[in-house]
Order: sequence, then structure tokens, then C-alpha cells
Amino acid sequence: MTSERFGVSYQQIYAWVQKYKKQGESGLIDRRRKRKQFAEQSDAEKAAAHARKLEAENQRLKMENDFLKNWTNSKGAKSS
Repeated sequence: MTSERFGVSYQQIYAWVQKYKKQGESGLIDRRRKRKQFAEQSDAEKAAAHARKLEAENQRLKMENDFLKNWTNSKGAKSS
């Protein structure tokens, strides 16, 4: 099967075929936005990226903290 041969899902191939039927070869062009290299970013872009990174780290730490609280509470309930 083509999807197995190229390591993609059947749905992905189907989507590509539909795009080709509607738009021709131009429908298959990758239009995802390319990221700028760090050196090419403005100071504002660097600051925004840093803020996003800190926010993601903060969210991860909150989830980890909540997990540990729940885990500790559940262990205490079992030993009672």
C-alpha cells in the first residue's frame, strides 16, 4: 500500500489527492510558516519567544506540582 511504503497515513494521502484535484500542483506546496533563525529575530520577537518559553515552563511546573499533590494525597488515603 502506498501509505505504508512512504510512511504516511491513508488520510494524509487522501488529503493530498483532494488538494491536487482542486488546486493542481500548487495545492501541494508547503505553506507552513518558516521560523526565523534566532539571529534574524528582532528584540521584540526574542522577548516574545522568551515569554512563551517561560509561560510553557510555568504551566509544566504547575501540572507537575498538581500531580505530586494528588499522588501524595492518594498515598496517604490508602495507608489510613
